[in-house]
Amino acid sequence: MPTSDSDKINFSRTSYEIRKHWCYYLIAFILFAGFAAFYVYKKNPVYLFTSQVMIEQQEGSSSGGMAAMMKTFSIGSFGGGSVDDEQLVLESRSMLCEVISALQLNRMYVEKSGVRNLSLYKKSPVAVLAPDALFDTLKSGASFRIRLNADGTADIKVKQGMFKTVFNEKNRKLPMTITLPTGGTFAIDKTPFYKPGEERDIVVAVSSNNAVAEEYAERMDIDYSSKKANGILCTFKDNDLRRGTDFLNTLMTLYNRRRKNEKALDSTNEMNFIDDRLAT
Repeated sequence: MPTSDSDKINFSRTSYEIRKHWCYYLIAFILFAGFAAFYVYKKNPVYLFTSQVMIEQQEGSSSGGMAAMMKTFSIGSFGGGSVDDEQLVLESRSMLCEVISALQLNRMYVEKSGVRNLSLYKKSPVAVLAPDALFDTLKSGASFRIRLNADGTADIKVKQGMFKTVFNEKNRKLPMTITLPTGGTFAIDKTPFYKPGEERDIVVAVSSNNAVAEEYAERMDIDYSSKKANGILCTFKDNDLRRGTDFLNTLMTLYNRRRKNEKALDSTNEMNFIDDRLAT
């Protein structure tokens, strides 16, 4: 089949067009390179954190009807459940909410530095304080923008949603309290990281434990550590090294505590069962 001239690439013509409009190609290259550099500068690096836990299997010392009857008197099986059961416990909403409440991750502190948002986890010069129970029932989150002035005062703006401003005052002395229209009273105070004379721009995102748990669940993955071992591998992504480490360490601590308490309760119930059968 003959090839028409339109199917051929005319390299000389293409080279001529590039040389003729070289300035447009250069501008496009600079724009794309600039956007790429801006994205890399603005975006914080994301780290991957891992942790493993070994699951104890139930001992086979008891058998037959006695074991089945004792099982009915036990509550749960944290101390000796299957890997699948323990995986469900680790990724459960209640466990995540415990971790979030313990680390106060329901308040995320970020500092505006040019176009970058820098994490201030456990190093913020100001703190938004409220009773822990409030974050279990908080219906609507809020964003506190706190501008620290050199004279020790603060400009505070609170928004709920994208456009609704519920509080906006300048040159306020700290500490102070703010009550949101949707419910909840928050106190804003200085922390040991506050340095007099500094001007800083800080945003504090306040959310309920359930809302934060949903977000963190998307960044966490729990699976078998190995098909041949009774272990679970937990991975978590975060852009703050300390927060990511604290999250997994606290998750493992609270999980092991629940397993220990459950095992002690199982042992107590089994002893009571045996005592009752012997007395009968």
